Amino acid sequence: MIDRTIRLIRANIVLFIGIAVIPYLIVEIVLRVAGLSQTFDPNDLAQLLGPGATGTLPARRFQPANPAAISAAVIVATVVSMILYGSLTAAVGERYLGRSITIRQAFERGLRASVPLFFSLVVALIGFVVLFLVLAVALAVFSSSALVALAVIVGFIAIVFVMPWAFLSIAVLGPIIVVEHLGPLAAIRRSFHLMDKARLRTLGLYILVLIIASILGLIFSVLFLVSFVTDPTVRAVLQTIASVASSTISAPLIYGALVILYYDLRVRKEAFDLQLAAEALPREG
Repeated sequence: MIDRTIRLIRANIVLFIGIAVIPYLIVEIVLRVAGLSQTFDPNDLAQLLGPGATGTLPARRFQPANPAAISAAVIVATVVSMILYGSLTAAVGERYLGRSITIRQAFERGLRASVPLFFSLVVALIGFVVLFLVLAVALAVFSSSALVALAVIVGFIAIVFVMPWAFLSIAVLGPIIVVEHLGPLAAIRRSFHLMDKARLRTLGLYILVLIIASILGLIFSVLFLVSFVTDPTVRAVLQTIASVASSTISAPLIYGALVILYYDLRVRKEAFDLQLAAEALPREG
């Protein structure tokens, strides 16, 4: 699946970059204006790691953040991220099936999918919180009953198995919403169904994708090395370019792998390839 994802990105690099670059630029600018994304001065390393370092940076190094600006920035970043998620998912899905799609069409589909995507993630988050609270109560009960060993076992199982199992169960939530136009609850149930007996393979896919994305981030951080300049404005611009470039390249890889995973699961469990072949046959009459 990694190989298919990379080949798909290479064949449609202009389309995917065209979709991702503007949203990431908007998010980066909004976060910087709100003070959530700071310009790093390499000279600060001397204060952190050099002889006689205190381990902290002086407050004047950081741009003050206004709570109202932070709230507005988080809202804007969330909305833009949901639209980008839907747009890239739609574009990757269409191109993977050999269908044409423009940047405008991808954004239109991403905009329509952004609301159900957001509410699906909210529902999933609530589910994780409830699961965490149940586990926390269980641990508290066991600990208060002097069953410390049992509490340790329950906590270990929860951290190593239960939470990752729940997270992997919604791995294809986005593609389901964008492609099948399902609501939040129906999409979550559908994701659990498709991910049955595929969670370990998906975990391996996640790990490989994150490793590749991290390597890409390091490569584009070469721009960060160029940002070792004295002018703070130039340094901020260069670091913004490095951040946007890294995210723009990594996003199609991450979202693309999940879309291809989604179709692969449908082929394995629902013979989706045969359905596509049947739809391509000429109709009589």
